[in-house]
Amino acid sequence: GSARLSLGLMVLALVALVALRIVSFLLLHHSSDAEKKSIEAEIQQLQRNFRVLENDKRNYGEVSQGVIRKQRATIMKLSRENKKMKQEVNDTRAFTASRSEHKIGTERLQRMQEEKDRIDARLRDESARGEL
Repeated sequence: GSARLSLGLMVLALVALVALRIVSFLLLHHSSDAEKKSIEAEIQQLQRNFRVLENDKRNYGEVSQGVIRKQRATIMKLSRENKKMKQEVNDTRAFTASRSEHKIGTERLQRMQEEKDRIDARLRDESARGEL
């Protein structure tokens, strides 16, 4: 897209320069004043067209550079956001793993407490019956 437009502008500018040289050559070899004036008018028109093309080319370059700067800034911003989000995912995974380990530890501790309570109850029963 943009490369074609820039290339198109360059081709038009080159065509304008070639046409200007041809017209200048013809101007030198024509003797009629009317023809010279007509050719001079064409040369002036070609020069105006060339200046317009040069301005268009310059403006297009400036606009393109502005777009590129904005796109680079957007890429950098999105890269930072992506990095932050990856870190958040890693933190969440670590927290989830930690919670899972904590849950397993809590369940194990609860089973051990229940076993201790059963043993304490059995000891009390045996002690009350005088079996100890």
